[in-house]
Amino acid sequence: MKLNASFVAVRDVLTTAFRTTFGVDPSQMSMLYFLTVSKSAGGVEKLFESTEGAAQEFTIEKGAGSIVDCLARDIEKDVNILLEQAVNTVEQNDDGSVCVLSAAGRIIRCKSACDCLYPSISAS
Repeated sequence: MKLNASFVAVRDVLTTAFRTTFGVDPSQMSMLYFLTVSKSAGGVEKLFESTEGAAQEFTIEKGAGSIVDCLARDIEKDVNILLEQAVNTVEQNDDGSVCVLSAAGRIIRCKSACDCLYPSISAS
């Protein structure tokens, strides 16, 4: 973007639009992915605008995290949910089971594991 946008203000606006819409810095997204999403949304304007009929028109009243909280409440009786567990390693064993090593040194063996990260954290 530095090579193609001459003005700092243009780069700042585009960077903000990317971070707001996708949750990542433009440098963390391929141009092919961006173009695919833009086409699916009906164009860049529809993708970034918050006007009626645009991709950003609707918001989640309590925030996107409320979706995860609701799902967690629905399944907490059937599964073991561990929150705020920094993880160093996740390995899948030959039998398909998963072994997770936490930063605190805790080893967790399970049939399956799901990690929930912000896209910006996941990319780093």
